[in-house]
Formats: sequence, C-alpha cells, structure tokens
Amino acid sequence: MGMRSVVFGHIHTLSNNTQEVNHHALRTFHYDDRYPFPDIFHIEDAPRYKAPSILFGGTFKQIEDDWLTWFDRFLTLLSTLEAIEADVILDCIWGRYAWTLAPNLPAGDVTTTLEQRGTLTGQGWCIIQAPMIPDNLHHLLRPAHVPVRLDPNHLYGY
Repeated sequence: MGMRSVVFGHIHTLSNNTQEVNHHALRTFHYDDRYPFPDIFHIEDAPRYKAPSILFGGTFKQIEDDWLTWFDRFLTLLSTLEAIEADVILDCIWGRYAWTLAPNLPAGDVTTTLEQRGTLTGQGWCIIQAPMIPDNLHHLLRPAHVPVRLDPNHLYGY
C-alpha cells in the first residue's frame, strides 16, 4: 500500500497564435497509459487574459518514488510546446514542493530566440525557482540533470 500524491500546475503558453501548435503537441505526445506520465493536461479553449494556459493535475500512488522520471517526461513535453513558463507542484507525504521552469535561453531572451528561430519548440528548459529539499530526499526529488538558473531575489532553492 502506498501513499497518495498529487501533481498539479499550469503552463503559460506564448500567445493565442500558438494555440493550434500546442493543441497538436498535447494530442500527439506519447503519454503512458497509466503511470508515471499519463495525459493529465488540458488547454483552455478561450483565454481569459493574453494567452491560454495549459492546466494539469492528477492523483497518483506515491509518484515521488518515480518523480525524476515524471519530471524528465514533463521537460520533454515542455520542449514540444510554444510556452514561456511552467509551474509544477508535487504534494506528497513529505510535503509540498513547487518548481518554476522556463526555456533555457541566454538571460531568458524569448524575443531574440523567436526572431532568430521563429519558435520555442525544441528548446531545452531550466529551473528558475525551486523548493528547499531536505538532503535525505535529494536522490528522489532533485532533478540533477536539469539546468538551474535560480532568481537570486528568492529565498528558497537548491
């Protein structure tokens, strides 16, 4: 018997003009049938302000045991989207942990990248805000292979 874990958050898309690209990316991504990375994603049909958000949330049996796999798959999904930021929260037996991610660009320069490449798809992502993770949980919850560019104005992080 395991413990209940909840993963939820949202992805800030680039603009209304990229909605069809993002719909396609979400429809064609190779999700797992059940675990650890099923399709728990939904894009707003009509944005309330600026660009639609992609909302996600799911309940799992002790996802923290496979968190690094889930996080890696999430990064892969992000690289298929026209998006500028993502917030993901893990609520588990050890507490609540929140990460904010953004495209891994020099100084976060989305405008220059779009002028040069015309797209953000295929772009790697980095962590820009991270929770304080106790040392005894680093091996389970800290995605070591993900670039980290923490904002020095925040008091939390690795």
